[in-house]
Amino acid sequence: MAIFELTHQEVEKGHYFFVIALKKGGLIIFREPMKEIEKVKKKKKLIFYQNSLRLISRRIFDLRVWGTVIECVYQK
Repeated sequence: MAIFELTHQEVEKGHYFFVIALKKGGLIIFREPMKEIEKVKKKKKLIFYQNSLRLISRRIFDLRVWGTVIECVYQK
């Protein structure tokens, strides 16, 4: 799943997973292309920060297919 491709409605529906289905201590890892970072910022705030998920690590690196990507690991 690419966050930058999600609609606002899909982000709202995903709320169930982050609040209820993900157990305490569970991890969510996502990678997004840096060229789409502006689209990701607002949705990331809705998904991760409003659901009290803690940022564990973040790194930026290159992938052949996507180019430069950002990878973030969040924990509930």
